[in-house]
Amino acid sequence: SHIIIKKTSPTVWLPTLTIVWGITSACQGLVTDKAGFYAVRFFLGAIEAGLFPGVIYVFSMYYTCTQQSIHVGFFISGAVLVGAFGGILTYVLGLIN
Repeated sequence: SHIIIKKTSPTVWLPTLTIVWGITSACQGLVTDKAGFYAVRFFLGAIEAGLFPGVIYVFSMYYTCTQQSIHVGFFISGAVLVGAFGGILTYVLGLIN
């Protein structure tokens, strides 16, 4: 991920990863068998693995070391909270008729 960011730029690479991540997530709804599910999840993991280090690289470009640790902490905490409450929110939204 860092090699591609340095060869292109974060303004190109990170939005591309985000768009491909969204398309891959949407493709999960089209899966009909176990092999397809594993394939989509593999690609989703590969895409996500490039996004987080890229965001941290962008933080390192704009913040000092002290500021960077605070902002990275907030970023990762946000990701954890989304993971913790995303399922609950999905369940509640599923109850709406």
